[in-house]
Amino acid sequence: MTPPRASRSAFVRKALALLVPMSVIVSPGCVSQAVPVGRGELVGQYAGGSLAFDLPSGPNAVPVLTAAAAAERALTARGYTIVGRTTSEHESRVEGRYPQPTALTNAVVLAFTDVRGTRVSIRIGGFGDLPESQAIANDMLALIGR
Repeated sequence: MTPPRASRSAFVRKALALLVPMSVIVSPGCVSQAVPVGRGELVGQYAGGSLAFDLPSGPNAVPVLTAAAAAERALTARGYTIVGRTTSEHESRVEGRYPQPTALTNAVVLAFTDVRGTRVSIRIGGFGDLPESQAIANDMLALIGR
């Protein structure tokens, strides 16, 4: 025997009331978090497992190709092997693979131009890793003098 329609909808509402808050607790990567990068002069946003930040624009702007070179050097210095790179004047992608089987399986650093200047995005593995992303960002910024 099936319950009456009213009690089924009440059951569904109660189930959703329990599941929706749990989904927020289980997936903290969806929440945007402001994090310092570099010497603390820049603020990045960590959301969905990726750390993104804007490099200064104007007369001291950092070109995409410079950001890509810094990403490659930073990844190599941290023990990653560069397994892919594509670069142009307006966008780049540098991918490094970590030699040991750890959560740091791979790192992807994107740099591209937008209305604010050069934007950099760093993602570690499938789910992200904030401390490693920050460390790569800090290394990149140190290499380009920021």
